[in-house]
Amino acid sequence: MKKTIVPFLVRLWLLPFVTVVAPLCRAQSPPTDKDIDATVWNETRLTERRQNFNIEIFLESRDARSIVQDNAYWVGRVHLYKGVHHVAEFPSSLARLSLPLMSRIVPAGFVAMVFPDLAGPDLDFYDWKYGGEQISGGVRCWVFDLRPKEATAYGAFVGRILVAEADQMIVRFEGTFTSNPKKHSPYLHFISVRAKSGFDGQWVPSNVYISEKDLARPINGSSELRARVMTWGFQQQALTEQAVAELHVEGPIQRRVDPFTAVRDPHEFDRAVEQMMVEWMTAQGLLARPGQTEAGLKGVVAGLVKKNNSSCSEIQVRVLLTTPLEGFTIGCTVVISKEMLNVASDDAVASLLLAPMLAHILLNHPNKPVYADMLQADADEVLKKLSFAGTAEDIQEDDRKGLELLVNSQSQGNLARMGSFLRSAAEYCRRMPALFLQPRLGNAIPACDGRGPIMKLIPLAPRRIEGVPAFSLGSRLILDPVTDIVQLLYPSQDQEPFQLTALDLNPRQFVDTPSPDPILPPDPLARRRAVSPIKW
Repeated sequence: MKKTIVPFLVRLWLLPFVTVVAPLCRAQSPPTDKDIDATVWNETRLTERRQNFNIEIFLESRDARSIVQDNAYWVGRVHLYKGVHHVAEFPSSLARLSLPLMSRIVPAGFVAMVFPDLAGPDLDFYDWKYGGEQISGGVRCWVFDLRPKEATAYGAFVGRILVAEADQMIVRFEGTFTSNPKKHSPYLHFISVRAKSGFDGQWVPSNVYISEKDLARPINGSSELRARVMTWGFQQQALTEQAVAELHVEGPIQRRVDPFTAVRDPHEFDRAVEQMMVEWMTAQGLLARPGQTEAGLKGVVAGLVKKNNSSCSEIQVRVLLTTPLEGFTIGCTVVISKEMLNVASDDAVASLLLAPMLAHILLNHPNKPVYADMLQADADEVLKKLSFAGTAEDIQEDDRKGLELLVNSQSQGNLARMGSFLRSAAEYCRRMPALFLQPRLGNAIPACDGRGPIMKLIPLAPRRIEGVPAFSLGSRLILDPVTDIVQLLYPSQDQEPFQLTALDLNPRQFVDTPSPDPILPPDPLARRRAVSPIKW
């Protein structure tokens, strides 16, 4: 009996140790050509399935001391067809500032960094050199160094690729594109990161980060360039078709309002049409789909409102998926851009940024009219007319009411932190016009003109503050590139206010809820050179 039990207990005691250590000690067999072929197949299938998506490009040029001298911003759509990418800027009725750096952007050159090769990095054209394994973002990956076989293959990817072993899909790659060795390279070095979507469990492009120092050919006198490229809206086509099919309101609300026709409840009519606009913008990938972040912002708004005298029984908050710091309202919905939310260092600063839009609603200031039939037009035509910017008089009144809301609901310490944020924003805005002075759809924050009533908070700011007055761009907000849902993380305190920071350069996995669908073999694509992202 004793001889039987003791060995059993020893084996039971050793079981956890063996379970943990055995996988670490087990030799991993290197990938074969079959594994590489499967990876190339999945990459080609990705470009076949995800032919339409949104893209934004944000650049900073810096001097020798790494101080921002200028910045530029571009946002638009990408349409892939047989290995060719067609890039179109989001139209807008708002005028653009003439910026030197803006004139140098070539969007197609940045699109090329989203995929290593649209025709597929196959073994016939590239040498794949296996470099071992590594864990990146919790994902076990194969490491490969790629180089085109043909010495004259200019504009082809050269660099390192990480492939998820379990999925046989590219999750990260870094490098540049080949160029004529006798000439100056027109390309930049970059790191391109992907995310595993929570919608269908597929790895799709998410972020590209560029940090080029000591440029051989300075750009407008700047020797350093930083840039971030974000992609999202990969499920846009299906969601847009679904949203348009559902754009209807029961009863007489289906048609445009006739001013001579009595409406039983005009507020109900307005709310219905405005909600249609919110749904349309969501389907276009302009607004994030509501989630926990929006629920938290709704709580911030509730803390500002003591008494709601508006026609809105409930006030919603949504996130605009663009970078310029701006906000506006659509009926009873407050909209704040993702980077305006990202740079807010705490709830007090978030209250500061939301207060003017909330005041706009409480004062019952009118919005530009939205008609149901305008949403049935071509999306680009709708975007050309889309603007929610308020008049100068309304903006002043909104700021004055917003300041009143803040003073009546926030502590003296919170008001001091708001003043610190505004003071910091005023210092940066002139050097970063694309971030502060170029709202796409709404109103810029008041820090740059220095004349708004809300600027009275600046004298309350202490000379020295603990922490940072504002976070860096992209430092804490993450976006599922397929579901378009945003989440907020807790960033480190090592921040450069309002400036680009090195993103989380590891692949990210969102909640995996795969929804498989039939896949057809992709057609072979013609190989094309990458385009330079800058006009040199």
